[in-house]
Amino acid sequence: MEFGTTHGEMGNLEWMFEPASSASAMVLCHPHPLYGGSMLDGVLEVASRAATALEISTIRFNFRGVGASAGTHDKGTGEVSDLAAIVKEFAPRFEQLILGGYSFGGRVVLAYASQSVQVNDLVLIAPPTQDALPDLTSRVDVIVGDNDSISSTGVLSEWTQANPNRTLYVIDDADHFLVANAPDISDVLQRILSS
Repeated sequence: MEFGTTHGEMGNLEWMFEPASSASAMVLCHPHPLYGGSMLDGVLEVASRAATALEISTIRFNFRGVGASAGTHDKGTGEVSDLAAIVKEFAPRFEQLILGGYSFGGRVVLAYASQSVQVNDLVLIAPPTQDALPDLTSRVDVIVGDNDSISSTGVLSEWTQANPNRTLYVIDDADHFLVANAPDISDVLQRILSS
């Protein structure tokens, strides 16, 4: 594991990088900062382990105002710039950069992907569905619990069915706080990342 910082628009963003042997890496974006979200989140830990088991490197980082990252929370707007800074730092090192996010992190990934000219594969874990979901051409895999009150399975089902590049995976007996369903999340992620 390596630790370091990348310069973002508000100052340094701290990250942790777990290298693996393939030419692919996955950036993982954490849940809402105002509710305790950070790069040390348990679901991101599960995702990181699933990726590195397949020799995919992982990059986790703290959005502005979290941990040692400079700045203050920006309601998801400035956080898109934070993700852009991390992508700029790490993309040159890999042939493929997969963008992943859990909850608020998934929302940031969607916003970034809708503004970016670069097409990345996306893995969204319980992305909030209160706002309209963008029409993307990327491959998108979505994981959600069947009892999630923040990420509507109905909305996500409709959105994924609108494009053959999108796939929805529903975890039975799971709500928005998916760390309790770690084995299921890990299994689904390994299926996604190995396909």
